[in-house]
Amino acid sequence: MNKKWHQILSFLVMCAVFLAAVLPAFASDTSPASIFTIDEAYQYPVLPGTKEWQNLDTLEDKIEACHVDEELLASMTTSALLETVLTYPLFINIYAFGSVEAGMENMSLYFPGITLLAAREDANDCLLEYVQTTKQAREEIPTISNMNIRALSYYLGEHSGNESSDSYEDYPATKSTPAYVYTPKNHAVRVEANQTWDELGYTYAEALEVEQAYLGMYSIAKITVPNPTYNCHSYAWYSNEPSTNKYWMRDPSLYMTDGSYTQMSSPAVTYKVHWTIGDHSGIVGSATGVGGNPTIVSKWGALGVYWHPLLDCPYYGGVTYWTR
Repeated sequence: MNKKWHQILSFLVMCAVFLAAVLPAFASDTSPASIFTIDEAYQYPVLPGTKEWQNLDTLEDKIEACHVDEELLASMTTSALLETVLTYPLFINIYAFGSVEAGMENMSLYFPGITLLAAREDANDCLLEYVQTTKQAREEIPTISNMNIRALSYYLGEHSGNESSDSYEDYPATKSTPAYVYTPKNHAVRVEANQTWDELGYTYAEALEVEQAYLGMYSIAKITVPNPTYNCHSYAWYSNEPSTNKYWMRDPSLYMTDGSYTQMSSPAVTYKVHWTIGDHSGIVGSATGVGGNPTIVSKWGALGVYWHPLLDCPYYGGVTYWTR
């Protein structure tokens, strides 16, 4: 009996010695320094403006062409991840939404890089270093690149969880006036009146730069110039006349729930179309369009109103159709 206990004790001692030798090495292999082993940004194989890009007919096609494995992104150093995010060809999609926050959240549905970057404690420091290095390397940062840096800085500052965290540049506070419009059933929908470019964090000239980039990225036709006073929901559900529409609508759901509109199973001209995930609304301009893909008329954030294929636009997710 004593011999048996002696053997057990010897075995436990051997296990303890083994664990003492192995655990420190294991811990070092899983430390942050060893996890982030890739120090070069991803080089996207297909870019806007190329023949390959022109062959991509839908947003899904474009997302697939720009795909980066999440494991690869997670293995990057923060500097490499930051550059991979800023050079993401679809990063510019964020300006088709009502705010930087909404645009970033939508982009994160199909590109995990932004979420992974926001979780890095040194993301803001790396962004500031990136800006300084970029300025030293060239006289001027291109307009859209500077907008992307500014937007990312704001987003990282909002999601860092550290109120004292320095960011590259803050966005102005909202100064628009609360107001109400009414559904056909006479229910009040809260809107914001007289929103300006200052509140959006970029200028009319910058909006034109983004629009020009969109014209090279998507199969769209321009109807109106950029305008910050009304958005897609207001255009689709309240009024598609810019001269009388001065409202920014955040939530159009009451139009679809108070009995004003009936949901339909397929599109028809003048039907309202609502993206169930992508926070966007439009009006069906053609039920068949090209190749059976409906053509939509919609306003993209503070930018203009465009004709575009249902599936070739910055908005991600399924849709529903509505009519009175």
